[in-house]
Amino acid sequence: MLVLQNLHGLSDDALEYQVTDRLTSMRFLGIDLGDAVPDAKTVWLFREQLREAKVFVRLFERFYRALATQGIKLNSGQIVDASFVEAPRQRNTREEDETSKERAVPAQWRKNPAKLRQKDTDARWTQKNDEDYFGYKSHVSVDRKTKLVISEHATPANVHDSQVFDGLLGKARRRGRYVWADSAYRSREHERGLKRRGFRSHVHERGSRGHPLTAGNNAGTARRPECVCGSSMHFPP
Repeated sequence: MLVLQNLHGLSDDALEYQVTDRLTSMRFLGIDLGDAVPDAKTVWLFREQLREAKVFVRLFERFYRALATQGIKLNSGQIVDASFVEAPRQRNTREEDETSKERAVPAQWRKNPAKLRQKDTDARWTQKNDEDYFGYKSHVSVDRKTKLVISEHATPANVHDSQVFDGLLGKARRRGRYVWADSAYRSREHERGLKRRGFRSHVHERGSRGHPLTAGNNAGTARRPECVCGSSMHFPP
């Protein structure tokens, strides 16, 4: 199930739904219609146990080496993006929201274990394009050619995309030299870091007041392939 989740960039809840709904997923996992399927919470707990034991990354490195033996190599360059994973919105008081923003658990929740179990203390509010979101962000890097997810990182929704950019990229010689991303990832620091690590940047440039993008800035952006995480991005063939 973790392999399916990693390759398709699914949230835990979406993974549970896909496995119980799609015959192709069942066939891949070797389960029948009447078999029990681990729920989203079980998947999350198992993944966290692998991470605490520091074997999660090593297991997927072995998986990618196995793909390479079949002629599938994830080194055609990377597309980096992030998408929201919304959590059930909670009815908290203003004081409870302020306390949870500081990563603390309100005192009244600690006194009531039944209430605390129903609260998501890690999810956060954020706003994008005048819309409010509550939950998390799934940050992913996908191989440009195969669209397979090669690294991922989950954060609260209020963490800016650029803060996990470096950690998603891995090593240039394994994943290809080229990196594509939208303008949220553009900064002088990131451009210098990409060059230092041997990557060639195709991160979107930003226009600014009085300095709009020119035709040269937009060269080679005619194609609009869809990233697995749901957003359209420009990059040359």
